[in-house]
Amino acid sequence: AHFYLQTLGALADERPVIFYDQLGCGNSDRPDDLSLWTVQRFVEELDGVRQALNLGRVHIFGQSWGTMLAVDYLLTRSEVNPRQVGAMGFSLGGQVVLRAAIEDDRIGAAAADGPSVAAVSDHVASQGLSLRKLIFAPWLWLIYNSQALLTGATQPLGVVQAIGKLAPRPLLIISTGSGFEQH
Repeated sequence: AHFYLQTLGALADERPVIFYDQLGCGNSDRPDDLSLWTVQRFVEELDGVRQALNLGRVHIFGQSWGTMLAVDYLLTRSEVNPRQVGAMGFSLGGQVVLRAAIEDDRIGAAAADGPSVAAVSDHVASQGLSLRKLIFAPWLWLIYNSQALLTGATQPLGVVQAIGKLAPRPLLIISTGSGFEQH
């Protein structure tokens, strides 16, 4: 599922670009020892890759779980200013980044590109749409409730709410005009 990351290999003409499969992923081993499946172990593995390859200053790009692993790794480094650690997500990932930044104040900044569930949540709140009205628009109901279905959250978080909860940390929201900017 990382084929789209391979285009980053084009950057290798100016700098080393390293792809690695962490334990249990891609071509790496998949041991049955449950004690190996900890955040600390994955942080140590990432540090081991850097040390083994003698990598000094790096840019770490993590997607999905890799984003949170990168945050945890960076925050173990004494040379890293924790207020300069940020996270970015696209579409539903934008919603996840908003939620993660609210729940984890170690994330110093957040960028959400098209946080669809959040925008729909604001739209529903501003329009006073009832569940009955949402049932007649199944796609809207699905988008609105996907956060609850995927995360167990009882109410989708709107962008307006996220802005208030993330302040004063920097937040960049990229929108296609879903309407939340009117609030």
